[in-house]
Parts: sequence; structure tokens; C-alpha cells
Amino acid sequence: MNRRIATVVAGFAVLAGPQIASGRVLRVGTYKGVAGQDRTIQAAVNAAKPRDWILVAPGDYKTTSSTAPKGHPDFVAGVLIQTPNV
Repeated sequence: MNRRIATVVAGFAVLAGPQIASGRVLRVGTYKGVAGQDRTIQAAVNAAKPRDWILVAPGDYKTTSSTAPKGHPDFVAGVLIQTPNV
């Protein structure tokens, strides 16, 4: 049986598969007066390792730059995630 498990992390409900992923939780923004470690989503993405989680607090996030993956300069993104299993 494929069961999904709900986990609450920093006020966010997250569904996980049969095995709950482990890793660090990187927080962006401020939620209920608690500031995250990173000020931008891209900073958290850059710091993330496989199996880490990135939680983004509610808010309006604006990017001032864009990034393209190596070898694909035509595919730019406001936030580029290249780390597997994030």
C-alpha cells in the first residue's frame, strides 16, 4: 500500500511518500515573527543539498536577476534549482 504521510514543519503541512525525506530545513522570509536563515529563495536554493527542504514564508518575492543553466543560455529562470532531490 502506498501511504502518504502529512508532516508539519514550521507551520507548513507537507505530504511525503512512504519514506519521509530527511535533511535540513532552509527557511526564507519571516513567518509568525520567526525569520528564516535566507533572505532570498535563490540563496536558499544555492545552499541546499540533496534531501534538504526549502520552506518559503507567505509574501511577495521579487527577483532582480535571472540565472541560466550551464550550456542553456536561452532558458533563464528567476530561481534556478539544479540540486537533485530538493
